[in-house]
Amino acid sequence: MISNMLESSLRKLRSDYVDGLFIHSMENMDALQNDAVFESFVRFKEEGKVRFTGFSTHNERKTLVECVDPRYEQVVDAVMLRYNHMEGEPIEPLIAAMRARGIGTIAMKTLAGGKHGRLERFVNDRMTYPQAAIGWVLANDDIDCAVLSMDSYSLVDTYVAASGRQPQRSDDSLLREYRDAVDHTYCRVTCTSCEISCPHNVAISDVMRHNMYLEDYRQRRKAMDSYASLSEQRKPFPCKGCRGYCTEACPYGLPVQDRLLRTHQLLTV
Repeated sequence: MISNMLESSLRKLRSDYVDGLFIHSMENMDALQNDAVFESFVRFKEEGKVRFTGFSTHNERKTLVECVDPRYEQVVDAVMLRYNHMEGEPIEPLIAAMRARGIGTIAMKTLAGGKHGRLERFVNDRMTYPQAAIGWVLANDDIDCAVLSMDSYSLVDTYVAASGRQPQRSDDSLLREYRDAVDHTYCRVTCTSCEISCPHNVAISDVMRHNMYLEDYRQRRKAMDSYASLSEQRKPFPCKGCRGYCTEACPYGLPVQDRLLRTHQLLTV
């Protein structure tokens, strides 16, 4: 199965190899404990078809701890993880420990929800909010690179301009203004306070992330596909009759229950 997918990708790319082959959205290390997957990753690199293997994750507090285990040394060359100025600092020790083991680090979700598209004032005479946010990420020496979606040439110009420039004091004021503006609307999806409080085992972090794809990134198809792939048992069906433990538990004052119900309504086909 994996071999067929790789060969198909190589044909489409008209290439003999790819730089990276990742398992996406790993919540634990189970996939890499599968002998077929493990052996395929090792073989692809031996054959020269793949340079680096690894995974992306939305469960950094678990996977970043587990991936440094020596048994994964042959297959975890790099990890794509969420890291931004609003929720990155708590996982920095995990990132540093991983980087010390020679594992590459690729930051995603770097714009902290990307709400600047609806908050046009986040531009000063030197830069835009995205440039300040990317600069904050790349200022961490334990982060090797950042990955961002670009669907226009203007975004290419904006994002590339942030690369290689030293963060300035004025960047902090722009980031602080953004944090103040979105503090009670941005879901820190690395936070698990709401999920721990839920008596119905709803996948709150995942649903809130799908909401971000829809309402902040404006990627409706991606949001719908991601939500459709979520187990029915973990969708917010019980939320309508619940007292709202998640909302009570949210340390940032977000209306979590209302957003879960709204997301379910908007993304259910």
